[in-house]
Amino acid sequence: MRWAVGCVLVGACLSHGCGSGLHDTGFTGTWERPLAGGHSSLSIREEAAGYVVRWSKLDGAESVRCDDRGHCEEFVGETKVYEWRFQPFLKPDSDDLFLEVVGTPLEENAPGLRYVDRLTLHDGGLALSSSQISQNGIDLDVPIGPRVFQKVADEPR
Repeated sequence: MRWAVGCVLVGACLSHGCGSGLHDTGFTGTWERPLAGGHSSLSIREEAAGYVVRWSKLDGAESVRCDDRGHCEEFVGETKVYEWRFQPFLKPDSDDLFLEVVGTPLEENAPGLRYVDRLTLHDGGLALSSSQISQNGIDLDVPIGPRVFQKVADEPR
């Protein structure tokens, strides 16, 4: 009986990151999710004025490179196809972090894109869900997602 209880406790601990060295640091940290040809990651840090989010993506020939202020460039091969801006914000009535994303295509006559994602922590602060809640100024009746990111580092990278 003690062995079974011990196995349950160890399993619970491992599933919540006890053995991983990762901790619940709120939104601060580095989060990843696998893609078919690579991965997508969010690096989030808190500053006096709020949060800063840096996104990176590698998915086959597609890649996204961002600076430390949330200004990003998307490439297909070596050709830049989009510019992105990430602006995180908090709402007083929520524990979640919100992320306004504005995309500007470099192709002439292609429409831009603006959406808001809601970032929610779960699994003891070791997973982050991202659900799109609006697009081009229109609130979605049913959010798109969630896309689930797993914590890979307590510190932003």
